[in-house]
Amino acid sequence: MKTTLCKILAVLALLTLAHNTQARFVTLVISGFGSTLTNSISIGTNEVAVLRGGLDSLFVSDYYVQVIVSGKKFILGSDLLNFQTTKPVTVAGPATLTLTTLNPLAGRSSTSSAFVTFEIVPESFPPDKTVVVPAGTGGANIALESSADLIHWTNAAPGAYTNLQTHLFFRIRADRLP
Repeated sequence: MKTTLCKILAVLALLTLAHNTQARFVTLVISGFGSTLTNSISIGTNEVAVLRGGLDSLFVSDYYVQVIVSGKKFILGSDLLNFQTTKPVTVAGPATLTLTTLNPLAGRSSTSSAFVTFEIVPESFPPDKTVVVPAGTGGANIALESSADLIHWTNAAPGAYTNLQTHLFFRIRADRLP
């Protein structure tokens, strides 16, 4: 009984550790006097940023977070940020997140400090780089190929490719079977 419980606890500990190594927390901090204090982070194509909360040291709401996704700007006001959010805002990358001390709606300069914390999580898999073979079809022949020039492709074996003399590109090709 004790060994079964120990095994279960060990598996739970490993699962928790695996989750924690994938996600990271990033806190943007700004402090001082001025109307253009900013701090930014960028998230990659296969990452998701989740706003976990923020705080202004004087509670005067003189800060906001600007989110730029696909060239479009969005503003998260400090009314959303001055608590640990129970309905977190989630942004899929690529995106830029910028904490700024001047509230564009109020037009005031800030003398306070502020921070926001984001949890950055990699997507479980990049959907645009996935091959799916639907059930009930004839199936597919899946091939791994390599090329040095992106023009001529040859079959490649899975494994380690080290100490190469030139760049080597890889692709996965799926040919539908009848």
